Amino acid sequence: MSLLVGQTDKELSAINKLMAFRVSLTSVEPLEAVKKVDDFRKIILSESEKASISEEFQLVLDTLLVLEKYNYIYENNPKDPAAKAEIMPQMEKLDAYLEANKDKTLNKWLYCLTGDTYSCCLQFMPMGDAMKYGLKIKDLYLIALEQDATMSYCLTNAGQWYYQAPAIGGGSKTKAKTYLQQALDNAKTQAEVYYASIFLSQVKYSQNDKDGCAELLDKASKIAPNSKMIQKMRAVNEIGEDYFYYVVHREEVEKKLSKS
Repeated sequence: MSLLVGQTDKELSAINKLMAFRVSLTSVEPLEAVKKVDDFRKIILSESEKASISEEFQLVLDTLLVLEKYNYIYENNPKDPAAKAEIMPQMEKLDAYLEANKDKTLNKWLYCLTGDTYSCCLQFMPMGDAMKYGLKIKDLYLIALEQDATMSYCLTNAGQWYYQAPAIGGGSKTKAKTYLQQALDNAKTQAEVYYASIFLSQVKYSQNDKDGCAELLDKASKIAPNSKMIQKMRAVNEIGEDYFYYVVHREEVEKKLSKS
């Protein structure tokens, strides 16, 4: 799959606006972020805006917005049924699009975001389905990176996958660090610098490089001074954990945080 499927200047501009918007959301409370996503959707996917971008790229933007809304619903309350109701239909939409276009090379963003969506949906699936879809996530990231080895967004999310996946399933802390460092090295926007920095910081923290971790969080803080994500990472680090551990053991870590 060597054919590069690019995007128009208009589509690239829309992606960059949406990524900057994502960073801005990290400074507000989750429910406010959910509302802001809904409001932003009306702008970036208005009828006039859709007229100048392809159907495929409309799906890219739509999926990014669904992922953001899902993440903040989940952040507010992991048990909120609205989280499942938000993300599962998007997986079905992406599956249908990929199946209908299986003989075509699609845009790198679509492969990467499908991997992101599968990752969010695994917890809502029966074990058999979760295993089947879980095996596809890395492959989707790698397909996107075949098109563009410098795609910082995908490198960042692939790095997270490698960190969190079990070794028997292909996970690797070493690869996670490599991918996240590449994500930072290839970052072309402030948003890309922000996300690569915060997640690389947590890999460094887990490897006892606390100075390297602090340096990266400081770098990200210059981009988003009021980021609640950075505040959370620092708080979690202060009690001796990294953010990746927090994501999987949220209740346990929240109890520790409440006592600190």
